[in-house]
This record gives sequence, C-alpha cells and structure tokens, in this order.
Amino acid sequence: MIAVGWRTERSASALGSLQADNSVSQYLRELLLYTRRSAWDYGPVQVGVVFMVCGLVMSVFQYLAVRFLSKLLQPLHQIVIGFMLMGVGLLILPFVQPALVLLVVGEIGFGMALVSPNLAAQISRLAGNRQGESFGWQSAAESTGQVAGPLVGSLLFSLYARLPYVLAGAFLVGVGASAALTKSTKVRGGRNADG
Repeated sequence: MIAVGWRTERSASALGSLQADNSVSQYLRELLLYTRRSAWDYGPVQVGVVFMVCGLVMSVFQYLAVRFLSKLLQPLHQIVIGFMLMGVGLLILPFVQPALVLLVVGEIGFGMALVSPNLAAQISRLAGNRQGESFGWQSAAESTGQVAGPLVGSLLFSLYARLPYVLAGAFLVGVGASAALTKSTKVRGGRNADG
C-alpha cells in the first residue's frame, strides 16, 4: 500500500486508507478495556480514567509533540513512529498488569497523536489540485475502518480474546516498518519523496 509511490495522487488515497487502520486500533483499545476491566478489577470509574488519559495524551501531544517534532522529523518519520507505537501498544495491552495499563494506553494515544495530523498533512501535500477527492477517500477509509473494526475484531475476539490485538498490533508494526523501508529505499535511490 505504501510502496505505490509517494508522488502519485493514488498515494494520497493510500495514505487515507491508513486512517482505517487508526480507526480499527481505536475500536480494539475500547473493546479490550471493556472486556479486560474485570481481569484488571476495573470498574466504570477506572475505565473512564483510562479513556480520559488516552484522550488527554492524544489532544495534548497532537499539538505539542507534533509541533515540536515537525522541526526535527519529516511527517513520514512521525507516521512511522506513530504506527510502531500503536502496534507495540496493542500487542502488549492484553498482557499487561493493571498498574501498567495507563502507560500502555498513553503510548497508543501518543502514536495516534503522531499519525492523524501527519497523515492529513501528507495527503494534503501529495494530492495537489485534488485535495477534496483525496480527503474524501481518507474520510471513506476512516468510516470503513470504524465499521470493519468492530465486525472483524468481534469475530476474532470470539475465536480467542487476545487475537484481534495481536493481529492488529502486528499489522500496525508491519505498516510502520513498510513505510520506513520504503522511505529508506527512496532516500538511498536519490529520490527523497517526502520533502
């Protein structure tokens, strides 16, 4: 998906489809917190605190970290880091002890804070005069992820409770690694397409 070439208009749409991955990871985080709350001895207040921490991390770091990191890292690098953080967080979340839940959910929130604004920036930059169409594809991909996430996640969850998290986490790590490898290949080839 990422290796289609960053300079084409389809690349902007491909980046938009990554937003679906982001939506799936949001659903899985919510499902896990709902289903694991008894194993962690979490009541409604503790689950609410976890969601509050995730929301705060996302909103604060979408502004502060991305603004600061944009001076140090290109958007694609931030996307790679974000997908890796989300993937690793989802991989380990079903296995963590209650004391570490906030830390891991914060890690996932930080990854999401890096991915969302940088995907939008990349789509805007790559779309050229077709920004409306590209953002439409991004919105469609995000909506698809919000519908497909619960369907696929629930099916996998019914097979084995940890399966959706392990698969989604591995997939997100793979997406991040693929983007990193694509980027490093293009830089070595003398065509730094990320700007």
